[in-house]
Amino acid sequence: MAEVVKSEVQTGQHEAYTGKHPRREKVQQKLHHAKVEIIHFKHAIGKFGNLLNPNHRHDEEHEREVDHKRSEIAESHRFESFAPVRSGNVAKFYIDGRDYFWALSTALESAKEVIYIADWWISPELFLRRPPAYSEEDRLDMILKRQAEAGVKIYIIVYKEVEAALTCNSEHTKHALEGLCPKGSPGHGNIRVMRHPEHNVLNRGGDMTFYWAHHEKYCVVDHELAFIGGLDLCFGRWDLHQHPLADVHPATVREEIWPGQDYNNNRMFVEPSIVLRISWLK
Repeated sequence: MAEVVKSEVQTGQHEAYTGKHPRREKVQQKLHHAKVEIIHFKHAIGKFGNLLNPNHRHDEEHEREVDHKRSEIAESHRFESFAPVRSGNVAKFYIDGRDYFWALSTALESAKEVIYIADWWISPELFLRRPPAYSEEDRLDMILKRQAEAGVKIYIIVYKEVEAALTCNSEHTKHALEGLCPKGSPGHGNIRVMRHPEHNVLNRGGDMTFYWAHHEKYCVVDHELAFIGGLDLCFGRWDLHQHPLADVHPATVREEIWPGQDYNNNRMFVEPSIVLRISWLK
């Protein structure tokens, strides 16, 4: 009994000193943790509603308020864009993959601090300068490796494809690029790749989505130079103004410009009844 009284007296002294009740704090902490768990659970199952409601993200009242404010802002901009017209920029347009990829390779090599890339598909083995035989060091993964080893931070977002329908193999993209600088080597941790979004209902259900994909195609270098509205850094995108139909060089194979599976003939007829149908083939 004396020990209990002593404990209560000490507790009272603690309350007077800190102004807090340890038991009350413990209860509050438990309630807070329970609330967090409930929120996480709600988040984990919430997007299953996407199966029935594709606009699920905008059902909450606070989300509707944000949408309304954004709409008001957009209405004051040209073409109801999310951003106003920005003047004073220097812009250059590229038509085909040859000029775009060449300029991009130069920009990547010039990076001093950070590189941001977002694409629908990224092929680490893509040659940015052609013919490849004359510039093997200008392959995308080799450039990023050199820059990471030099201390440049590289952040990449790539679309995580629906594997049953697409063959982008974003898992290879992630492992190949992040594996360029393994632990203990120069540049380790400087290349970060995120595959997004999640499609598997049994894996990270709270991040699951069905109705959209990352179709951004941009690269930002040192917060100063940006390539936007461009081409995915992947196979099948490099081309010339002349749009040659074949890649045959009897004199020497060193003149080959489409190595391996990089060649893509967009002039081939695609039969929707045979090939998986997508919106622009209907």
